[in-house]
Amino acid sequence: MTKCLKSVAAVLLFCSLFAGSLTERGQIIQAAAAYRAYITAKTTSVYIGPGTRYRSAGTLHENNGITVLGTTGGWTKISYKGSIRYVWGKYVRKGTPPNPFKSYSAYVIPVSLQIRNAASTHYRMVRTSYRGAKVTVIGKSGNYSKVEYGSQSGYVLTTDLSNFSPFSAYVTASSLCLRAGASTRNRIIKYLHDNDRLTVYAQYGSWYYIKYGNIVGYASEQYIKKGTPPKPKFIAYSAYVTTYTLPVRSQPSTHYKTVAILSITNRVTVTGITGSYSKVSFGSKSGYVETKYLSRSMFRSFNVYVNVSTLNMNKGPGNDYGRPVRSLNRNNELTVYGQIGNWYYVKCGSSWGYVAAQSTKTGYPPKIVSAPKPKPVPSPKPVPKPIPPVQPKPVSTSQSQPVVPAPFKTYTAYIGYDFLNVYQNPTSNSIVVATLRERTPVTVIGKDQSGNWLKINDNGTQGFVNKANLDTDLSHFAPPAALKYGVDISHYQGNVDFNALYNAGNRFVILKASEGAPSEGSNSYFYDSKFATYVQQVKEEAPRLQLNAYQFFRARNTKDAAAEADYYISILKQAGINNSNSIGYTFLDVEAKSGSTTLFSGISPKQMSLNINAFMDEMKSKGFTKLGLYSGKSFYETNIVGSGSQLESGLLLWLARYRGEDTSQGIGSNYNVDLWQYTSNGSVNGINGSVDLDVDYSNKF
Repeated sequence: MTKCLKSVAAVLLFCSLFAGSLTERGQIIQAAAAYRAYITAKTTSVYIGPGTRYRSAGTLHENNGITVLGTTGGWTKISYKGSIRYVWGKYVRKGTPPNPFKSYSAYVIPVSLQIRNAASTHYRMVRTSYRGAKVTVIGKSGNYSKVEYGSQSGYVLTTDLSNFSPFSAYVTASSLCLRAGASTRNRIIKYLHDNDRLTVYAQYGSWYYIKYGNIVGYASEQYIKKGTPPKPKFIAYSAYVTTYTLPVRSQPSTHYKTVAILSITNRVTVTGITGSYSKVSFGSKSGYVETKYLSRSMFRSFNVYVNVSTLNMNKGPGNDYGRPVRSLNRNNELTVYGQIGNWYYVKCGSSWGYVAAQSTKTGYPPKIVSAPKPKPVPSPKPVPKPIPPVQPKPVSTSQSQPVVPAPFKTYTAYIGYDFLNVYQNPTSNSIVVATLRERTPVTVIGKDQSGNWLKINDNGTQGFVNKANLDTDLSHFAPPAALKYGVDISHYQGNVDFNALYNAGNRFVILKASEGAPSEGSNSYFYDSKFATYVQQVKEEAPRLQLNAYQFFRARNTKDAAAEADYYISILKQAGINNSNSIGYTFLDVEAKSGSTTLFSGISPKQMSLNINAFMDEMKSKGFTKLGLYSGKSFYETNIVGSGSQLESGLLLWLARYRGEDTSQGIGSNYNVDLWQYTSNGSVNGINGSVDLDVDYSNKF
C-alpha cells in the first residue's frame, strides 16, 4: 500500500511540473533542451519576465554568451546570474560568438584616463590610469574598449588608447616647433632645440605626440630621434669671479656644503656645466659655483655715478632680492667691479651690491661751478658832505667781548633703526637724501637749534636724523640673552645653507609660506617661491632645526580671513605639511604696511582681533593647532590689543622690537612675549646678506 501511494504521488508531481512548463501566466512555453547562444545586439536589457512591462534585471552586450532554457512568444528564457530571466529573442543567436576577440597591449594617451565599469560615461569610475600606462585590451563594445589594468578591468574610449609604445627621445634640429595639433596649420606652443629631451607617446602619420617638461603637443618625427642625446665634449676655459664672495659647493646645489670661498676677480678653470652651475678648478681644489657669477674675460673696474634722483643698491642682480643694501642719490660715485646682464656689481664707500646700469653714467659727476658775479655798474660820485668836527670818545671802564659759540665736537654713532631715512633739513617733511641700515656707523657733525635733530655724515652724504635713532654704544646691538636663537626668512634670502645655520648656533627657522589677497574679496593670493624648496632643504640638511612657517595677513573681514587661512593650509600641504604634527608653529604676520600700501586703515582693534580669530579658528578646524601671531611692538599694542580687542588667548606671541630702539634684556613688556625679532639687519653663516634674527623665551622651540 505504501509503495502504491508513493508511485501515485510521483506521477502527480511530474504532471504538475510538466503543466508548469507549458503555461506561465497564460502563455505557452516551448520547452527544449538547454543550449548555448550569444547576443547579437550592441546592448539589450534582461527582464524578470517575458515582456518590457517587467522590471529590468541587467544588461547584456554584443557577443556575450548565454544559456537558453526555452522560449515564450518572442522572448527567450535564459539563465542569468543564477536566476531565470528573459531577453528579446530577436537578439539571440544559437552557437558561439564569431571571431573571438584576441587581446593586445595598448598605452594610455591622455594625462589621466578614467576606467569605468561599463561602456558609457554614465557608469561609475573604477580606476584612473595615466599617460603612458600599459593596459591589455580584452574586448570591444561600440566605441569603447574593455581593458585590464593591474588587477582590475573596465571600459575606456578606444580613441584614448594607442598600440604605440612610449619611448624617450631628443631633438635633432636647431629649432623645432611644438604644435597644438598634428599639422603645420596648428598654432605653435613652444620652440624646441637641439638635444632637448622629450617623451614620445603616440604617432599620427608623420607626427609624434610628445611631452616636453610639463608641456604636451605634436612635432614632426623627422627631427626626433629615439634615445638620449650625445654628450658634447666639453672644452675647458678660464673665467673670472664677478661677485664679492662666491661659495664653492661640493655638488651643483645649495644643498651641499661649501668647500671654499672665491673672491671678486679670482681666476678659475671651468671644466664642465651642470644646469645653472659650473664645475671649476683653482689651485688644488675643485667644486661647483653658479655660472652667472663668472665671466670669460677679466672685468676691468671703472667709475660711474648715479644719474637719477634715487637708486637702490640691491643684494643681487635684480629687484627681487629683498630689502636694498642702501639707497643712493644723484651724483653718488661708484666703482664697477662686475656686470650681470643689465646690472653692475658696485662698491660705494664700504657697501657692495648691484645697481641698474641704465641708472648710472660712466665717469665722475660734473662739478657745480657758480656763475661769476656781474661787475657792478659804477654809480655817480656823491657830493661830498661837510666834515663834522671830531668829538672825543667817552672813556669806558670795561671793554665788551663778542660771544663766540664753542665748535661742535664730532663723534661716531650707529643707526639704531633699520632703513632709517636721512633728511636734507631737520624735519621729516624734508627731502630724503639717504636711507641707512641698522648699525651703520656715521659721523655726527652738528645739530639743530632744538637739539632733537643731529646732522650726520655717511661717506660724503650729509643730512639730519632724529637723535632718538642714533646709538653711540655698539654693544647695545649684541643679541639679547635668550633660551634659543633662530632666523626668519623668505625667498629674498636666495640660496640658504641650513646646515651652516644650525652650526652657527641657531635652533629654529621660520619660513614665509604665503600672503593674503591684496584687495577685499579677492582670491589673488601669493605664495613664496622658495617655501617648498626651503622645507625640503631643512628636512634633508638640518633636521634638528625646528621648522616653522608664517603667512603675511591682508584680510579686512572675517570671511576673507577664513579664506586666507585655507590658502595658507593649501601651500603648507603642497610642501608636505598636513597638520601640526609635521611642523613646529604656524604664525600669522599682521603688520601695518606692505610697501607703501596701508593695509588696515579704518580697522578697529576689535575688528582686527575678530579677523585674526577667524583665521586661527579655520586653521584649528583643519588640524593646525600650534598657532602664533607676529607683529611690531607698537602696532600690536595700538591696533591688535587696543581698546575693544577680543583677541583669543593661547597664541604664541612673536614681536619685532629692534635693539637700536630698545636695548633691554629679556621680555621687557607688560605682557608675556614668546619670541623677539631683535634685528632685521643681522648676519649669520649660511645666508648671504642681511636677515631677520630672533630669540626665544618660550622654550617651545
